[in-house]
Amino acid sequence: MSATFATSVYVEAAPAVVFAALSDIERWKDWVPSLVSVEKLTPGAFSPGTEFRETRKMFGKEATEPFRVTRWDPPSRIDLSADGTKGSSKRGEYLFTYELLPDRNGTNVELTGDIRMPGLWSLFSRMMVGTFKKACHKDLEALKAHLESPWPASSRR
Repeated sequence: MSATFATSVYVEAAPAVVFAALSDIERWKDWVPSLVSVEKLTPGAFSPGTEFRETRKMFGKEATEPFRVTRWDPPSRIDLSADGTKGSSKRGEYLFTYELLPDRNGTNVELTGDIRMPGLWSLFSRMMVGTFKKACHKDLEALKAHLESPWPASSRR
């Protein structure tokens, strides 16, 4: 069973600018608040099939997940999936869709998350969906602040 959430934010930047920021994983450390590290696992440009490992501080502990870009439609959509396997145990799957919609002088960034966990973990995911939504919204607000700030990212750290 899955637990789904959606959140959005308006950014005073063109969809191409927002898309570029979301696609530049090497620069995520400049704006993603809970990011500890991100490591690109595949060569080449960010595109469908790109794989990376992301470590974040979640619930007071570090959590690492491998991600794969499953859809990449510049400048309007990026889909990511994370296989929540730990050792030989399948803990679930996380699917994230970023849709970038032109609006006024900027972009509405709409993020949909789908958390799919087996067995009793599905109950846990439904209980935690609000927490996941809040964390993802915090990331979108950080993206907004990053792209709308007149100061270079290096001076905001």
